[in-house]
Amino acid sequence: MHVLCDEKGIIREYAISPASDHDIKGLYFLPLNLPSGSEIIGDKAYNSRFYEELLKEEGIELRPIRKRNMKKEGWLEELSKRVRRKVVETVLSVLEKLMGIRIHAVTVCGFIMKIVLAIISYNLYRFFKIL
Repeated sequence: MHVLCDEKGIIREYAISPASDHDIKGLYFLPLNLPSGSEIIGDKAYNSRFYEELLKEEGIELRPIRKRNMKKEGWLEELSKRVRRKVVETVLSVLEKLMGIRIHAVTVCGFIMKIVLAIISYNLYRFFKIL
């Protein structure tokens, strides 16, 4: 599951892809209806110069955490990305607890429905907690 959330932890977009797919493919499934000037902070799996340039043309900046052998930004920028990335990790952790360790579903539609309902219930909880 690929999740795009804001700094408050509310899920704005999500995509479900097979576990066998590389994480960068998850970005292809996201609609990315974001305003120009938006930033996407990703983990190390989202390193793709091609996709960074493609999004830059749309006015969206993809800023993944760089791998050890890659040229990094300054230490302050890297620290900022890691701190901001914690929001997404927390969201995914809470969703995992909501859905349980195993999702029992007979059909693919039932499986996806349970994931979507978990996302909706999480967003409602976050929305009313913020108000």
